[in-house]
Amino acid sequence: PAALPSLSCATVLAESIKHLTINSGWSTARHYAVPTTDAPVYTIPPLLSWFNDALSSTIFPLLEAQFPQQPGSRFRVLDAFLVKYDAAGGQRRLPLHVDQSVISITLAMNDISAYEGGGTYFMHSDRVEKTNAGGVVSFEGRAEHAGESINEGVRYIIAAFLWVETGKPRRNRNRMILA
Repeated sequence: PAALPSLSCATVLAESIKHLTINSGWSTARHYAVPTTDAPVYTIPPLLSWFNDALSSTIFPLLEAQFPQQPGSRFRVLDAFLVKYDAAGGQRRLPLHVDQSVISITLAMNDISAYEGGGTYFMHSDRVEKTNAGGVVSFEGRAEHAGESINEGVRYIIAAFLWVETGKPRRNRNRMILA
């Protein structure tokens, strides 16, 4: 089952696409080693609010069960971005890579019926993980993985890179998402 309601994902995705159409749009220049067609979550106000709520209410508790940490430790988001894979033109896939994070997540924002192919390929298991809207795939950032090519349609995900903060929490002095 999905971690988050698919209707909630569809609603905020539509609002996010509208915001990107009117404002800053998509970028391919944010990630040097493995560029994605994306937009930072913090630049999309309705998505930022929704994602912070999802982190605190659902995603972080799931991660705490999957990746137990020292008492007093907290997951923190280093980077989160809405990614667009488009079979008709633009980015269709991501090559094999590792992330610069302790934990990484992909959160499906649209249903698998909207595209053909896709998913996250993991080299160590030789498997592709693919979920409907609201599904979360979480893994250690050092795990070699790739974005499988889509053949039809458009796939949207939120990718997030996390680290574990220990000790006293610090104030947010930049645009990182801190839930």
